[in-house]
Amino acid sequence: MSETHRKGKSNPLHAILASDRMTRLGYSLDEINAYLRETPFEELVQANLDAMEANFAAEGAAALEDLRERRELAEATIRSAAGPAFTRRSGED
Repeated sequence: MSETHRKGKSNPLHAILASDRMTRLGYSLDEINAYLRETPFEELVQANLDAMEANFAAEGAAALEDLRERRELAEATIRSAAGPAFTRRSGED
């Protein structure tokens, strides 16, 4: 058995992560099994790391957008509570 196959069998987590990711992307079981069978272990690991990094970046961007929206809502609430003289945003005339 080649070293690639031994590593893959001793580290099934990467095969599980890859198959889960590919299932969510709509690949068939036959396509997933062929990919796992034909892909060297190092490439499988790198693909999983790249996918995780992309997910973290997307989650970070979504979190920043959520924080921006919350801040805008808080500022609008504060201006509204302060009364009509303060309802305009700074810089507005």
